[in-house]
Amino acid sequence: MKKLTVLAVVLVFLMLVMFVAGCGGKGGDADPGWDEPGSFEEDEGYDDPNDITGGDEFYDVYAEGLRLMGLFKELEFSHSSVDSNSEFRAGASFSLVGEETVDGQKTRHFACTYFESSNGNETEGKLEVWVNENFEPVQALVDGALLTGSEVLPATNEFDYVLSTLGSDRFAGVRSEKELKERIETEWNIEKSSRETRDLGFGSIEVTRYELSQLFDPKEFDTSRADNLVFEYTRVGSKILFTKWVDAHKWLDSGYESVTEITVERVIPY
Repeated sequence: MKKLTVLAVVLVFLMLVMFVAGCGGKGGDADPGWDEPGSFEEDEGYDDPNDITGGDEFYDVYAEGLRLMGLFKELEFSHSSVDSNSEFRAGASFSLVGEETVDGQKTRHFACTYFESSNGNETEGKLEVWVNENFEPVQALVDGALLTGSEVLPATNEFDYVLSTLGSDRFAGVRSEKELKERIETEWNIEKSSRETRDLGFGSIEVTRYELSQLFDPKEFDTSRADNLVFEYTRVGSKILFTKWVDAHKWLDSGYESVTEITVERVIPY
């Protein structure tokens, strides 16, 4: 009789455990919720150059380097970052020459220029680069010498680095104009907004401009700082691109200032 009672208790306990797990209780690991629409795992907010879609989605060009060649067939931009102790200036351009097969790989051939200046040290270059479908350099022409194999990467590293300075992490990963406006209204004071037409290489297009300000209260953030941001964006092909940043910070207690400016002078989509 005692054995039957113990067996009954065990069976009831097992049924309760199965019920709780099936209902998603504390022990329910079968459905952690990661696959819900809009979850982080499904949509990290980064654009793949091979997966360009329409709508009001933004290009995410932050730190993309040579992968930018999968987004645009022509691009020219400049970047400067200046503060009380240092100065950095850089710029780069590339334009599509054509498509060729190199060592059995389908490649895109680009003519490129770049420059970099940091605290008095200056570098500039002119080269041609062939990138494969993964945007890896497979061939380069530098100072009249055609480079292949292990010589290609060192010859293109500096150019790739300068390209990676396009874009700011202020709104990196922003997916749409709606999301951008929500971020702005939540975090910034809108001093001015406007629209104008401009030609960036493929005809007149409408450019949206924002001038924003932000004050950090030392009681909340352990710093007394004022930020000012000017940025512009426009539709380039099937997506929207940030084309100008002027990002200024001033620490009110010490007077220390820094300004970063990024400007796209020319861009042509595929």
